[in-house]
Amino acid sequence: MTKNKYKYPILLFLILSFITLFIFVPYLITDTEFVLGWDMRTLYSSNFEALRNLLKSCIQNHELPFWSWYSFLGNDYYSSKLFYFQDIFDYPFALTNLSYYTVIKIQTYLKFIIAGFCFYSYARYNKYSYKTSIIGSIMFAFSAYGLQTMMHPFFASFFIFIPLYFKEIDRYIYENKSIRFILVVFFLFINNYYLFYSVTIFTVLYFIYRYYSYHSTIKGFFKNAIVLVGYYLIGMCMSAIVLVPEALSILSNSRIGNKSSTFIYDSIIPYIDYLTGIFMPTSVLSNRNTAITPIYSYVSANDSVMAVFLWASSCLSLLFFQFFNNKKDKIKNIVAFTIITLLALVPFLSSFMHGFSEPSFRWLQSPTFLLITCTLPFIENLDTINNKKLTVGLIITLITLLFSPIILSIISGYKFFDMLDDYKLILVFIPFVVLTYFCLKYRKQTALMIVIICELCLTSYLSFYACPYFSGFNKELIKQVHNVLGNENDYNNYLLAIDNNNVQQFYRTYVDPTSVYWDFSLNLNYDFNIMGLISYDSTYNSSANDMKLIDPNIESYLPWVFDIRNKDIMNLVSVKYAIVTEESQVPFTNYHYVSDYNYFKIYENDDYVNLGKTYDSVISYEQYQNDTSIINNTIICHEEDMDAISNYISDTKSEFTNVVYTNNTLYAEIDCNKRSFGVISVPFNKGWTITINNKKVTPYSVNGGLIGIPLDEGYNCIYLSFVPYGFKQGAILSLIGTIILIITIVIKRIVKH
Repeated sequence: MTKNKYKYPILLFLILSFITLFIFVPYLITDTEFVLGWDMRTLYSSNFEALRNLLKSCIQNHELPFWSWYSFLGNDYYSSKLFYFQDIFDYPFALTNLSYYTVIKIQTYLKFIIAGFCFYSYARYNKYSYKTSIIGSIMFAFSAYGLQTMMHPFFASFFIFIPLYFKEIDRYIYENKSIRFILVVFFLFINNYYLFYSVTIFTVLYFIYRYYSYHSTIKGFFKNAIVLVGYYLIGMCMSAIVLVPEALSILSNSRIGNKSSTFIYDSIIPYIDYLTGIFMPTSVLSNRNTAITPIYSYVSANDSVMAVFLWASSCLSLLFFQFFNNKKDKIKNIVAFTIITLLALVPFLSSFMHGFSEPSFRWLQSPTFLLITCTLPFIENLDTINNKKLTVGLIITLITLLFSPIILSIISGYKFFDMLDDYKLILVFIPFVVLTYFCLKYRKQTALMIVIICELCLTSYLSFYACPYFSGFNKELIKQVHNVLGNENDYNNYLLAIDNNNVQQFYRTYVDPTSVYWDFSLNLNYDFNIMGLISYDSTYNSSANDMKLIDPNIESYLPWVFDIRNKDIMNLVSVKYAIVTEESQVPFTNYHYVSDYNYFKIYENDDYVNLGKTYDSVISYEQYQNDTSIINNTIICHEEDMDAISNYISDTKSEFTNVVYTNNTLYAEIDCNKRSFGVISVPFNKGWTITINNKKVTPYSVNGGLIGIPLDEGYNCIYLSFVPYGFKQGAILSLIGTIILIITIVIKRIVKH
């Protein structure tokens, strides 16, 4: 590499680092923690601690991180979270002792840098100059979508790499090279299959768009497309070891399902937001939790946040109308953007792009990338800019900045005067629009770069620390919250010390979320390795759907938010202790005081049952009358299992004893006078293999999604081991995909020589 080639990557690194200073320095020099909204404190920080604890346990016990006992009542962590909620950047940091909020600052900085360099690689491959490549790179990294997605770490870890994916599509079109494409597909599937779904759908449009741009004809298109699909499937097959268990897990819970079969949104706001999204720096406005937020972060009837993040500096806004200028690109660009617009503005199609979940604009990451790439030819050769259309871009951008908040406030019924302080944030971008206009009009590329850098510095600051919602937590508060019950195992060790019986018992703890956790997070149980009763868990174990049949009230404000307060269900799932600040908060019917712990009071449930017991009657869910008082003496099962379970029902009254569990296993014993049927307070999952006296048995989903098992007369030694459903099949497919990749490499080398 020549000295000149080193110069520009170093310059890009310095520019990216400089812009990030406007994000991180305010947090570093004040007593403010880097907590970016509700999801970070509710989901990401606790999931990071869960991953850290699982990895430590894996190293100590030599077990893979398959099952988590601390995710609500229990969950297939490997399938539902390890590659969905957990950021690939987390793994090396999870093995350190750094706090999450230190880790997230380091990770976020690295992601901005990587995002810039991934786009730089794409631009340089497509023969753009160093300056143009740098401008495009910072526009991508600090676009409204880029700034927004950094607030959701596991989304960001996917978004930053998509330029490499589209680069490899270009390499296939231009050079017929495919090996890197296969590897990128494999990597992105493992990284985040959820987001890669929408990118995959968008790939069809991108491939047509780029193929026609390069060949100026569709001749040979279908042949090349089919071959590329084949390479894609190889990469997909290689990722099957994680993809198959993930897909089977997510398909079984309530997140999947077309939540909107309509063709019209229930408000005009999403339409206006979309139309203005290219001209408004919406990352500055959509998260403020102030009067202006609802009109730029609309919440649909399906609880989906409809926020549009297409802006990527005033340069993109002003150049947008250039895309429809010359005859060669005009029709192609009109068709492409018409399709994108239809996908966004028709709820059914938007739901399709969101994986048949609720409609969302989350998939606009791909159009954002495409929009930025469309600006590169004009930045590369400023003389190709049509000044009349540039003036049109200036007028439209200024009108949007000045009047769209007023129009949206009138439509939505909010008082515009309540938004005046936020409106000023919009007005500060007008000078940048004007300066960018003159840089483009008078063909000043270096000046253009400087203006864009300054604008993105301001946008970054306003999107993070200047957002009141992201600067409301001081470091001392965060420290207190995450240490409210001591270190991660202090509470568990305390219970073992005060009661020797706890060594061989399976029990959960009710933690009062308001007085103990201060309503800071529903997932703080992860931080302390507590098997609790509350959770925000969007990829929950699907058997929890049956628990909702027992008591719909366990579902809180969303279908994947759980809060068990029912006394009967607490007895069913082996709740032994309650941590509260005063006795009136104790949820049990019969209980006694145990001791104080860390300024809190611990009470014990006198009706506690260790792991579970046998039952003497059975009914179906259809016969169940919503009376939870019967669930501790009656089996409630699915109609198709009634006959099989009835054969084991007897009047035996026995409880499980000598319970021991590790990451992926559980051992228990029970003595029965007769053949009977028992329920254990572990969520049913197809990944469990259960043996009784060394004989494999068929488990049943009963009493709200718990495991029911037939028991023999006499002594029963029960052993449960967990391997994610689909893991073995996925491993075989991954091996097949890897072999096919190796064969493909060998064949290509033979052909080449």
